[in-house]
Amino acid sequence: MLKDAVVVGGGTGALRAAAVLSSRGRKVTLIFQHAMPDLASIPEDRGVWVQEPVGSTLGEARSVPWRRGVLAGGRQLGLPLGVPGLLRLIPAAQLPKAGAAWGRTRGAVELARLIGGGHEQRTYARWLGGRFGEPIYERLHAPYATRRFGSTDELSCNVARLVHGVARPHTAWAPAAGHPEMARALRAGLTVREGVGAVRLSPGVVECGSDSFEGELFVDLRPVDVVAALGVPASDALARDAALLGALHQLQVRVRVDNDGVARFEELHALDAPFFRVTRPAGLPGEDSGTLIAHYSCSESDPLWRATDSELLASTAKAMNDAGLSGAQADGVVVRHPYALPAWQSVHLSRYRRYLLEMELRGIVPVGRLGTHSLADAAEESAYLFAVTGEERPSLRACHREHLEPPVLDPEERVPLRRFVER
Repeated sequence: MLKDAVVVGGGTGALRAAAVLSSRGRKVTLIFQHAMPDLASIPEDRGVWVQEPVGSTLGEARSVPWRRGVLAGGRQLGLPLGVPGLLRLIPAAQLPKAGAAWGRTRGAVELARLIGGGHEQRTYARWLGGRFGEPIYERLHAPYATRRFGSTDELSCNVARLVHGVARPHTAWAPAAGHPEMARALRAGLTVREGVGAVRLSPGVVECGSDSFEGELFVDLRPVDVVAALGVPASDALARDAALLGALHQLQVRVRVDNDGVARFEELHALDAPFFRVTRPAGLPGEDSGTLIAHYSCSESDPLWRATDSELLASTAKAMNDAGLSGAQADGVVVRHPYALPAWQSVHLSRYRRYLLEMELRGIVPVGRLGTHSLADAAEESAYLFAVTGEERPSLRACHREHLEPPVLDPEERVPLRRFVER
């Protein structure tokens, strides 16, 4: 007999987990710490879907066009970049130096392929600098990664590999129905409790104030929050590991624009703006053509996080106009996602694997980007969910390694710069 399941979280990862469990025939209780999200406005790695033949985990889904580009120097350059686009990204005065450094790194890559050797690449900077040279890294990748992921000093090379080195499909998949209809469709096998926070997590039980829910536990929460809620206190070593698996805040600032022609692409990765990405969600359910969304990530001490909504709207509209997206107006909404983006440091994998082994012993399954501390896209995350919800599953560590954080062994040393970014 299939066990009941309890999913605890506040984002799309928790909702995906509940949908997969429900499709498995489980009786599921979904405990949302906040109100359920408007999925159509969350383009985080393009969609809420899984690959065929499994089908969508969130009801009927449909494909929408999702053209991607780079925003730099007031220009919108489509991805993949051609040679003219690449030349526009590097200032003319730096082109000779950048070209010479690129040639040296390519020569070193080819030599290592022939005779073996090479350098260990643990960090984001080392992985990219070893393929494109320092001038290109400093101009293109370092400022982008700093705004998106935080300081690059300890940023894991796995982030560079997954973001810049692995070709991805660029189609977006979105729920065919709006959020309310989708939620009703899921509730045949799903009980939803919104605005409820988990107070205590014990094997097979979640306590929320005076209420308690029984079933196998799936959590889309920061490791530090899971450890704080454990019914049996954690060891000092586990508490330290969880505390060092940090996360950044995310902001989505949605502004109105005069027309839908200011952005030629549905997704623009910004090199010279305070936000790291702009999305144009026209074509997604419930979206009109007069909206652009700026995506920020920041630490708790960042002035962005402390700014008021009106200040963020005004500064975002100005930044968009300055970047060449003319017509942006300080009229819209700000959506704040506290601790939504894991901070992928170069040593996070060893810490997370120790945490994962402890969770398996306690009968808790981490899910979602936040819970799994991973950079998975929607398809990879759903594949992991189907693996960990099977009746006979491998260890959580094996599932995580296979679907979410594969070894950093990139066979394609000659990664083309023209892709620039894939996620």
